[in-house]
Amino acid sequence: MVGKNSGVVTRLREKYPKLFTWHCFNHRLELSVSDTIKDVRGIDHFKCFIDKLYSLYNQSPKHSRALESCCQDLKLQFNKIGHVLSTRWVSSNLRTVRVVWKSFAALHSHFKNSCDDQSNDKNTIAVFIGLKKRLESPEFILDLGVMYDVLQELSMLSNELQSRTITLPKAEQSIKRTIRIIESFKQEPGEYTQIVLNSKSKLLFNKIKLVPNKKIVAINQNQSIVDRMTTRLCSRSEDENYQLLSDISALDLNNIKTMSSGSIRCGELELRRICRRFYVDEVQAVQGLRAFIENNELIPDNFKPILNIIASLPCSTAECERGFSLMNNIITNLRASLLISNVSSLMLIKSNGPPMEVFNPEMRARS
Repeated sequence: MVGKNSGVVTRLREKYPKLFTWHCFNHRLELSVSDTIKDVRGIDHFKCFIDKLYSLYNQSPKHSRALESCCQDLKLQFNKIGHVLSTRWVSSNLRTVRVVWKSFAALHSHFKNSCDDQSNDKNTIAVFIGLKKRLESPEFILDLGVMYDVLQELSMLSNELQSRTITLPKAEQSIKRTIRIIESFKQEPGEYTQIVLNSKSKLLFNKIKLVPNKKIVAINQNQSIVDRMTTRLCSRSEDENYQLLSDISALDLNNIKTMSSGSIRCGELELRRICRRFYVDEVQAVQGLRAFIENNELIPDNFKPILNIIASLPCSTAECERGFSLMNNIITNLRASLLISNVSSLMLIKSNGPPMEVFNPEMRARS
């Protein structure tokens, strides 16, 4: 899509030089997680363990039923374990880590029973013995706690970036705030990491005795995801849209109110550059900005168009992803012959229409 020579963006810019392009923030967030996996050895081991669990319980109905039985015995809710730390929504990764955290006792019980199950072959028993030793190690539960804390913050950021009302300035503020929070985990452990540290000192977690395993490489907390997030998500002076982002941030209403106390012409230079970029009436916009600085309350009508343009700039493709998901829900195996016009109409109704509980089908007929 963004290839330098033959990408869609490159071809469009040949015809539309002023085209504004933006790499989805959510995808950049996933890439920063992927970069961290490659750099931090402990995370890679953790990912391999989760992937092994996924292959065990999603490809073998026998093992899945046995784990579900252990969950029922311990009065736990059974949830399937998915992939983790691949290039996908961070929320999916968080759900997988949460399942392992909440089902820790059931997993250990199942591993223990499977090691003694004579119906399993030697290779399968060896796999369960290895999984049991890893699960019992303090290094593993420390990794689990660290991943839970970090992924919880990243998941909240991801959901915020998917919001329909988020703007580029708000997105940058949220990203920088999340980076500071994750950076603080180095000095002050997160909620789940602190629980694990207390359990590690006692060598007891969820009533399960822990046995140190020197073969397991724990995650180095000094090698943080912060650097990768900063590289992928934070704008830099060499970036193509850096100037535009700086100008948009300067025109944030809160910034204008803070900085306008010294000059009536605060933000004019940035406003003029944005107006030229998006072909907005420069004179009217400047007059509106001056009126807003003077009144500092009501937004003049001639200042609203440029604010609407700034608010409409997307920072994520989440809305597009919702459209594809909605289309897949409408076009099923039994409704595969729908015309494009009908699918479009159904998607429009579903996206913009009222919810079913307030929809009145007779209103149209009476009118």
